[in-house]
Amino acid sequence: MDMITAMLSSIQQACAQCDQRFHWLRLTTLWPSVAPITILEQLSSTAHVSLSHSMKEAIVGYGMSITILQKYRRMLDAATSNRGKDLGDHRLAEEYYNIGHQNWKPMETPEWLLMHIDTGILIRPEQVDLANAIIAKESATNYVLQLNMGRAYAGKTSVILPMAAAILANKTQLARLIVPKALLLQTAQIMQSRIGVLVGRPIMHIPFTRRTPTSPHMITSYEELHKRLMISRGIMITTPESVLSFKLSGLQKLRDCKLTTASGLVAIQGWVSKYCRDVLDESDFTLAVKTQLIYPSGSQEALDGHPHRWLIAQNILDLVEEQLIYVEHRHPKGVTFIRRGDTYPTVHFLNVQAEEYLRTLITQQIATGKVPGLRFSSHTNSNTPVDVAEVLSSADFASDHILEVSRCFTEPQIAFKCLHLLRGLLRNTILLSCLKKRWNVQYGLHESRDPIAVPFEAKGIPHPQAEFGHPDAAIILTCLSYYYTGVNLAQMMQGLQLVLDSDDPAAEFDRWTGGCRGVPETLRNVNNINSKDEKQMRAL
Repeated sequence: MDMITAMLSSIQQACAQCDQRFHWLRLTTLWPSVAPITILEQLSSTAHVSLSHSMKEAIVGYGMSITILQKYRRMLDAATSNRGKDLGDHRLAEEYYNIGHQNWKPMETPEWLLMHIDTGILIRPEQVDLANAIIAKESATNYVLQLNMGRAYAGKTSVILPMAAAILANKTQLARLIVPKALLLQTAQIMQSRIGVLVGRPIMHIPFTRRTPTSPHMITSYEELHKRLMISRGIMITTPESVLSFKLSGLQKLRDCKLTTASGLVAIQGWVSKYCRDVLDESDFTLAVKTQLIYPSGSQEALDGHPHRWLIAQNILDLVEEQLIYVEHRHPKGVTFIRRGDTYPTVHFLNVQAEEYLRTLITQQIATGKVPGLRFSSHTNSNTPVDVAEVLSSADFASDHILEVSRCFTEPQIAFKCLHLLRGLLRNTILLSCLKKRWNVQYGLHESRDPIAVPFEAKGIPHPQAEFGHPDAAIILTCLSYYYTGVNLAQMMQGLQLVLDSDDPAAEFDRWTGGCRGVPETLRNVNNINSKDEKQMRAL
């Protein structure tokens, strides 16, 4: 302690000798107080003081002596702790063997030394290695770092991220920390306590949602705040929703033909993409599909390719049900499926071979004309099934090849879109991804929302607002939801009314009742059906 006091006194004297007015200003109490905090703050890159090498070396030495004193105090606290002998011995050994400043130099990164003093910690070598891995940009590509559980990398958010953010914010780029919304307040408090005091970095959060006004004044303010924060070496803390909302806002304005507003938003997004260095905390959550954002714009329209888009999906699900028995026979340890009564089977794939075999079987069925919506014309030849299978399964094919293959069907224009759809379902594994999801755990129906499958927050708890962004995935999951859940009386009455209003109600009703046993003879004729007769509906 005496050594620290002596070092402080020598630094104060050196500061006094820099100005000839010191003696008189001190006598009149006008000389500013040169306190330890004031001296240490000069090491920060935000300080507007140019230190000589010898002065910087003296202040760094003073700071390192403080960290040594803090270490001894932590060791004393661990030795006299009442929280158990084993825990105290472990803490004491951990402090003793952590020498500190082993793989980094305080003269080169004094902000980390200030973090030591401000928070009373001693950065471990493993944490320095990981912070350097985050800071280093060896290539222009993105990369992910995985932290294994345990003491080795303890302090990811409280130590490693502040270390990296303090170095990344260097006036030439804006350090932006993207965290899940649930961790926003906690992360902001941690960052403020770590690098907001002695290190002196401003911390800012600018929320942005679809409801945020996009007036010229608001857009200008948004841009100025980001640029001002970059110049002041500040840290921007934001959420994935805010980042995606701002990206989509410009595109929405462009879609709505508001070109002046759109050009401003797109220009700012270009600046952000160029100058922001993003660090994603909990990247497995932040980059997950469920965190995607959707901005519906304009009036509601039917899906492109309707109604074949959902009819094809239902036909493919029928083929899955038919082919599962063959997949199980070929790969008994690769797939299991459970059928409760007459409901659609619940599928669990156990290896990739079973998945590939199912795709192969479905592709063969489609190539041989087993899908009702895709009927071959009279102009087919022996190579047509091979060409269709190649379109649905090959990784690369000529751009005109699918157009040529679609001419082999009775309705080429419809077949052209359906082949694209089937390729997405099979080759791009949309179908398998949907079959792997757990009904009533990851997806299902919401009683008070539109009759379409929505993501679930937990078992039996549908999300109140979220929806699936991929239309074909939403269609397949909706079909599966009704296959597992069934329909209630109101839905039954609504569906039958649509049948009665169709162009050929008799044929459509025969499809409904063709595989049903126990239907009374009086209700097998569509002319006897009244969708508003509740007694008839309950019988059906």
